[in-house]
Amino acid sequence: MKQQRLDDRIIKKMLRGTMVVMVVTVLSTMLGMLVDGIVIGRYLGQAYMSAYGLANPVFNLLVAINGVLAAGIQVLCAKHIGSGNFERAKQVHTISFITAALISVILFLVMFFGSDQIAIILGAHGKNASLLPEASAYLKALGVGVPPLMLAFITNSFMQIDSDQTRTIVAVVVMTIVNIAGDFITALVIHGGLFEMGMATSISYYVAFIIAMTHYLKKNNVLTFYFKGLRIRDSFKVMKLGAPSGVVNLFITLRNVVMNRLLLLVATPVAVAAFSIQNTLTAATGAISTGLGMAVLLVSGIIAGEQDRASAINLVRIMNRLGLAIALCEMAVCLIFATPLAGIFAGSDQQLLGEAAYCVRIYAFGFIGNVLNSMMENYVQGMGRVALANTIVILDTFLYCVIIAWTLGFGLSLPLGYIWASWAIGEALVLLTTFIMAWKREGHIPRRAADYNFFPKGFGVEPEDCIEKTVYKMEELADMGMAVEEFCENHGSGSSLAKKIHLCIEEMGSNIIRHGFDDGKEHSIDVRVICKNGGFMIRMRDDCKAFDPKEWYDIHNPEDVTKNIGIRLVMKMAGDVQYVNTMQLNNLIIEV
Repeated sequence: MKQQRLDDRIIKKMLRGTMVVMVVTVLSTMLGMLVDGIVIGRYLGQAYMSAYGLANPVFNLLVAINGVLAAGIQVLCAKHIGSGNFERAKQVHTISFITAALISVILFLVMFFGSDQIAIILGAHGKNASLLPEASAYLKALGVGVPPLMLAFITNSFMQIDSDQTRTIVAVVVMTIVNIAGDFITALVIHGGLFEMGMATSISYYVAFIIAMTHYLKKNNVLTFYFKGLRIRDSFKVMKLGAPSGVVNLFITLRNVVMNRLLLLVATPVAVAAFSIQNTLTAATGAISTGLGMAVLLVSGIIAGEQDRASAINLVRIMNRLGLAIALCEMAVCLIFATPLAGIFAGSDQQLLGEAAYCVRIYAFGFIGNVLNSMMENYVQGMGRVALANTIVILDTFLYCVIIAWTLGFGLSLPLGYIWASWAIGEALVLLTTFIMAWKREGHIPRRAADYNFFPKGFGVEPEDCIEKTVYKMEELADMGMAVEEFCENHGSGSSLAKKIHLCIEEMGSNIIRHGFDDGKEHSIDVRVICKNGGFMIRMRDDCKAFDPKEWYDIHNPEDVTKNIGIRLVMKMAGDVQYVNTMQLNNLIIEV
């Protein structure tokens, strides 16, 4: 039998295409805060910026809760789609949407009526009591926008699965325009404060949510509202699977609160304002890497559903290479343009400008470790290794950084720059920890992507029970068909069934090549056949133009019985057949 190989072309395309939309999704949640920070810093002054900085961790907490739901939904829906169980994916989508709506209403009530108490907890008391009125006002106004923020965020994830990327981009663009207009009207026309700033952001979230909801008017969505057989326990499963993403933002929130307390203890409110500018800037410059991490989460969830070892290893290699390139670019931007970027927020305040630019430059050295660690967190989470993901997250986002910052800044009373350096040092320690864990697991020094696979126990099938190949042309398809026939016979299928599976792959593949490869672009088909539990599963995936599943089913019963005979024969004995177009890929799964 010729050696067959599944290459990484479609995984690369899926990851890059998904990353674009996920970057937009990230921007959709943080652009409001970014615009608020710019206008507050330039037009309202340092005191308002300090109050805004104290309130900022609450936004991170909202993102944490969003992250739990959105990530859990992506992982669980992706696994059901990867295994061909589309009805369960719809049920998860529906119960998750209902859960998000209920949680968002509760959070609105807490933030709106408890804003004073929250601001006090965040540090607006004692010598900083003057910050209380504006910090509380901002929290109250931001609470009004919590329901649309949460629902628009998770709907963006659904739109990615349903190949509706354009609508996501439109929603973000319109939201940003509305928010910018509202902020400048507040600062320059009505001369308002942080309450009006927060309301402008909340109104923009409502606009984005309305646009996002039009997604459900689109035909042929994979994820639709399906109320039959809803399971409350799916909500808890979503939260469990999404916990690492929520833990990321939860511990970032805690880290920022602890760091703000440290800065107020050993420095001045100017340092808090500088730290707030740094947080906002690195969130903005890091949007690409954050989007890549979310894309890794979704793609690894689908791979986990398919139990596809080869694609998982390809994903680890691609995400690290792409992540490293992005991190280097982000670091270069922050190092070179720290002063003008900080100046967007600091305006004419030279003291704040100098402190913020210094902070941004030192933080920039942590980008490489941060991006690579984020990739690994999202990968192992998507693979279902929730405990491992949580461990990496806690070390990455909180523990190492906080311990180092307090030791250097408070314990040893070193200058402020050492506190800023704690993030980069912590990220390097997380990389070292992951290296040691992989070494212990594999029993040798990890050098290749395969050494960092961290597969769950019992994941996938043994190499001898799987045959897979990426096909680019008819000749390769014919070779694959022969190899599959031999593979099936060697696994006890019998000659008759082996020939029928061979015919099915050749006819379906040739149909894809004839009608999908004719647009002048490069295309390929990933063909995978596995033997498991005495049966066979055929998976064919291509990146050609989408076609209606109903039309696909119709070809199984043509008037001319001599047409598509291989497919017809397999359909008669197939235990299950599923087709879905998701993430701009055609996916066909046949169980025999």
